[in-house]
Amino acid sequence: ENGEDVTVFFSGDSITNGANSSFLGGYAPYQHSYPMLFTEALADLYDYTVKYVKVDDKLAKTAVVPEVDYVAGTRGTITYVNTAVGGWRSQSGVDNFQSYISDYIKIYGCDLLVLAYGMNDPATPTATRANLKTIADGVLKIAPKTSIALITTMVCNPLDANRPAAAKANQRGEIKNLAKNYCIDGVPCGVADMGSVSLSVLTRKAFHDYSGNNINHPNDFFGRVYAQTLLQTVIGYENMN
Repeated sequence: ENGEDVTVFFSGDSITNGANSSFLGGYAPYQHSYPMLFTEALADLYDYTVKYVKVDDKLAKTAVVPEVDYVAGTRGTITYVNTAVGGWRSQSGVDNFQSYISDYIKIYGCDLLVLAYGMNDPATPTATRANLKTIADGVLKIAPKTSIALITTMVCNPLDANRPAAAKANQRGEIKNLAKNYCIDGVPCGVADMGSVSLSVLTRKAFHDYSGNNINHPNDFFGRVYAQTLLQTVIGYENMN
């Protein structure tokens, strides 16, 4: 709103990496992943340019970004950094904090940290919460004015016994409690609850209708729902006009 340059930083698993988005797959309609859709929507709303940071090739399997900037206006710049890696658990984010997170925040800063883990985590919701807090606290030490958006994972295929839905429901509760505690401590923090959103969609659609791999990834349609939910969480649709 003030025309300041900002940095949006994403850390997560394959969903945040962009798995099964048509852009990453290299086929029409080449729709961007939800982190890019979200960031580009902010640029559209506030007449900004998105500068995509190409993450060091030495870091394996990080997200692909466009070769050119996204220019919706020249009022300011959003620096986009996404170090999400397919297959990662929240513990992976903790274990690789320096090379995949802190090194980049020291260079580019961080105004909004988006943490999106959980799909690959074992059935220990308290451990997921503790890992997310460890990552976020580490970022806050470097960039104390960071705001935080936590994303609960979409549900996987209901037939997938390796990722039980009940465990994910408990995980969502822990993540919401973490956000509440951050807010009590004065850290701006919200939750984009894709777990409940995906369960709601399941009442109207078959899982394969909105999954890109019929296991645990969104397709282009549900990638847009991810972006819409995150946008509502961060700025609220009532603030879009």
